[in-house]
Amino acid sequence: MFRKVALGLVGVAAFAASLVLIRQQRTDEFEGRKVPPGETVPGEIQLDKLRELGI
Repeated sequence: MFRKVALGLVGVAAFAASLVLIRQQRTDEFEGRKVPPGETVPGEIQLDKLRELGI
């Protein structure tokens, strides 16, 4: 009985930690792509976007 509870708690803790890490990575991505004042798009163009445009 206690073993099942302990394993359940470990599973919940691992799941919560993974969610925190994913959220942190997403915020780090967006912080690096800030929009300059007066512009509507980020200052850096990504390589994938350049490939789509054929440049």
